[in-house]
Amino acid sequence: MKTLIFTSSLLSLMLLSGCGKPSASAPAPAATADAALMQVVDGLNQNNAAAGWNMLPASYQAELSEVKGEFAAKMDPVLWDSGASLVGKLHGVLESKKDLLLASPMMAQVPMSQDLSANYDTLVAILGDVLDSDLATLEGIETMDIGSFLSTTGSDIMKSFSAIEISDSSPKPMDMNSMLKMPGKILNTQAELVSEEGDTAVVLVTTEGEEPVEVPFVKVEGKWIPADMQSAFADMIEGMHESINEIEITPETKTQVQMGMSMVGGMLDQLATAKTQADLQAVMGGVMGMMMGGM
Repeated sequence: MKTLIFTSSLLSLMLLSGCGKPSASAPAPAATADAALMQVVDGLNQNNAAAGWNMLPASYQAELSEVKGEFAAKMDPVLWDSGASLVGKLHGVLESKKDLLLASPMMAQVPMSQDLSANYDTLVAILGDVLDSDLATLEGIETMDIGSFLSTTGSDIMKSFSAIEISDSSPKPMDMNSMLKMPGKILNTQAELVSEEGDTAVVLVTTEGEEPVEVPFVKVEGKWIPADMQSAFADMIEGMHESINEIEITPETKTQVQMGMSMVGGMLDQLATAKTQADLQAVMGGVMGMMMGGM
């Protein structure tokens, strides 16, 4: 079970690194399984968003790239552009109305409000980086050179996230406590080669706060990866394809989504013109009334 949990955590970090072409600065494949794991750990410690991706075999990268293209082709470009425009409005409001928003009585009722205030500028900057990237359009997603993206924008975003500080005393759900601690545990991982025979190996993995665990590795296309990843990868890809195939954007659905976006956009336009707390509260009161009416 511990092996599966470790592998799942590592795979999640890899997949968050993106999918596409290998990074232009990708290191040579590690000679041993323990070195392969430490390449990922060391890369993430240096805010290299491509570290996990570089570990994946070429065929895995190709299959994930295919999923990326399939997703971009399946989504509606009008809705995607409208969504990006909406996020752009949100970014503008967050950037220009910082003082009003942080001083709002409603902010005190937001979970982890103190942490939100302390990291406000960083979070707004991250949102801006996403808006300025290829992720803002489906065409950008389909054609992006992910290796370059991860080495530049992706790493910048990762560096910003690593600067966020969450107070231990801040009230938050227990599952969020675990989630916040996981990156630190992974980044403090150490690996020691136990055995190697042909294209199989066993690595002793010591992760902060956990009992050491022996993790089987296999060599696939010249790269060492956890054995559990090899056995689960095909099912994961199949699940991704199935999820994308199930996406159905009917004309009715598109109209409903556009109406919702229009309403939210109107609210953001009003927030953008707010100059006082009274203006802000009036807009938020209207939003609450609209939500209650919908219920």
